[in-house]
Amino acid sequence: MTRVRTAELATLLTGLYRATGMTRGGARVLAEAHLSAQARGVESHGVRLAPGFLAKLRAGRLVPRPRLCVTRTSSVTAWVRADRAPGPLAAHAAMSLAGARARRHGVGLITVRGMGHVGALGDTIVPLARTGLIGLAVAQTSSPGVALLPHGTEPVLGTTPLAFAAPAGNAREPLLYDGAPAALSWGAVKHARRARTPLPPAGALDGEGRMTRSAKDVAALLPSSPQAQALALCLELMAGPLTGSEPIPSGKDGRGLLVLAVSPAFLGLNAATVPSAVELLRGAAHAAGARLPGDGSWPHAAAHTDHYDLDDDVLDSLLAAAHAGGVRVTLTRPPEKGGTP
Repeated sequence: MTRVRTAELATLLTGLYRATGMTRGGARVLAEAHLSAQARGVESHGVRLAPGFLAKLRAGRLVPRPRLCVTRTSSVTAWVRADRAPGPLAAHAAMSLAGARARRHGVGLITVRGMGHVGALGDTIVPLARTGLIGLAVAQTSSPGVALLPHGTEPVLGTTPLAFAAPAGNAREPLLYDGAPAALSWGAVKHARRARTPLPPAGALDGEGRMTRSAKDVAALLPSSPQAQALALCLELMAGPLTGSEPIPSGKDGRGLLVLAVSPAFLGLNAATVPSAVELLRGAAHAAGARLPGDGSWPHAAAHTDHYDLDDDVLDSLLAAAHAGGVRVTLTRPPEKGGTP
């Protein structure tokens, strides 16, 4: 594990994406998406994704300067053909379009077709909640990875994530849910594989369709419950057919995304109604020894405003990409708390 200064890591990531042909603005969107997820503790969808994104950009599987075509527009809807844009770039555009419509007309519903991996989906809609809107997003995966209960052995569904964000009160960060109906994520499986730790029980199948706790043997994930499976089927419809994408992931490049923004003001609510309700729910949750979605990740982010701790294999991959692309690297080790530079 190596500690890296935030500003220097942002500069490195931006430079790496610029070297693939991306615009400065586009490169910053991707860098900020990685860093935001990393700061919230979602390391599987943080900076660790950058080497894969860079490889796809160099191989032509993602387009560095995509032509985002906004069509089928109305006062509250639009459909975006993403031209194999990196997912965070297409998602940022969809969020902006949805937010603008919600502020003018109360609701904004944007669908996207043909984008890459979105990364941490929740970060797509946090800007909506920070400006008083309700945000919801559903993203498609490119390949099936989840088998069906009770007797399925082959992956059929994607690990389709759902994110929901709402403004909070008392100057707090938004309520933020960002998860998928599967018992595990592929990021968790990969982490367990690297760490050589066992997986939780009843979350994955091996190639023979048997339950496994060995990360290296996982061939399919399982829904966390029958209710989660029902949700997964609904999310698949939202992220697939409703966006003009394939109904079930097939392994082809290009994914669907749905982003919804709602303005409480257009429902006759004052600006304090939703934040006050969030704080009421937070108090009830804390009294029961629980917490609201996002309450664990925001303190983590607050503690990582000036530095990130990166796994050495991730940093090595970034430095190798910088060397190959002729990108200048300036990384100085930040001091430990209470130390000196």
